[in-house]
Amino acid sequence: MSKPLPYIVGYAARFNVRSTDILTDPDTGKRFVEIVRPGAFDAALLARQNVIANVHHNNGMTPLGDTRDGSLVLSVDAHGLRYVITPRPSLAAEKAVQWVRDGTLRQASFWFDGLCRTKTDETQSPPVVELLSVGRLLDICICYRGAYSQTSVELVERRHTDRQERLNQLIQSIAGSPKAARAVSRSSANLLEIH
Repeated sequence: MSKPLPYIVGYAARFNVRSTDILTDPDTGKRFVEIVRPGAFDAALLARQNVIANVHHNNGMTPLGDTRDGSLVLSVDAHGLRYVITPRPSLAAEKAVQWVRDGTLRQASFWFDGLCRTKTDETQSPPVVELLSVGRLLDICICYRGAYSQTSVELVERRHTDRQERLNQLIQSIAGSPKAARAVSRSSANLLEIH
């Protein structure tokens, strides 16, 4: 049996941080800056929609995981939108892990549909768009360069020992408290395969 791929973890979005300039119209060069506000992902996560984990938002590549089967777990804390990917065994996942290891992939991003609530300040140049609420989160991805430089991606090796302790630590980091971790652990321990 081959060694399982490590978890891929990090932040796909950070709250109250300015993005790089985002190009909206290549012909005119029009740009804006985005700021994700706390609470922006709450409705999308409560709706329990399936969210896919990709590399560079590439829907043509084999997904690394998704929330439907528990291979992608999303949570929100005071800093932003956090993710834990338990990569599905595939050539795509092996490549993604290698690219994270060698530093090719060092940031993360998120993709959402146009159904969102925003507030725009046109007095600034470029205009600043505050993302207040996302209607549907479509994917998170690990990438070379995202719109937010303070996003993150790192690998956490899986171990063959202390299965329940590792599960509890992982869930506690997602849930944010020991009490929430116990509740999540009871309901989703079978979704996360920790070796």
